[in-house]
Amino acid sequence: MLVRRFTGLPITFRAMPSSSQRVVVAAFALFSLCGRSLSAQAKFPRVSVDGAVGAGSGFGGGERVERTLIGTELLVAIQLGGSAGQGFLVGLDDSRDRQLNGDLLCLRAAGGGCIPQYPGFAALVVVGGYQWTWLPAVRVRVLGGPGYYTAYFDRNATTTHSLGLGARTDVAVRLFQRVSATLGMRGAWVPHVRDQSYVPNATMIGLRVEMGG
Repeated sequence: MLVRRFTGLPITFRAMPSSSQRVVVAAFALFSLCGRSLSAQAKFPRVSVDGAVGAGSGFGGGERVERTLIGTELLVAIQLGGSAGQGFLVGLDDSRDRQLNGDLLCLRAAGGGCIPQYPGFAALVVVGGYQWTWLPAVRVRVLGGPGYYTAYFDRNATTTHSLGLGARTDVAVRLFQRVSATLGMRGAWVPHVRDQSYVPNATMIGLRVEMGG
């Protein structure tokens, strides 16, 4: 992996594949434009940070075993106008679906050898969508967009990269003034991984912290 060191900065930057760089640059450019469009407002833009964990599964990929995954997720979103708790959103969603046993099991395939395990996935997705208030203390979100996906094979020793599409929906119930409990579902379509198409998904529980507004 290429490592670039910049004189005067105590940080080591590791170069990512060009597709991943384009996703990151696009996300920061999007946030920058949103920040400029909201700069005339007296209030700080409404920003929310979601953290969640849960159980995942997957479809596609041909003959596979062990499709149960452990999912984690971090979502940062900005609300574009609207009232408190209702309006359009843009954000950046960083998620990971991890294999449970890392190919430690070997189920024999009909043609010999082991049936390969369903891979783990890491994703960085630029999302957009809408949030609305369902009840006074309940909010619903629907988000989706393009993403950069990394599939982990062979006990996480080898990786393959692909562009794909991700979508998520969640329900948030307010616990305190700025903190909510969330229940959500997310899924993805990753069409070009070793000549196979994969559809990883997960059901998540977590917390949301809101700032600004």
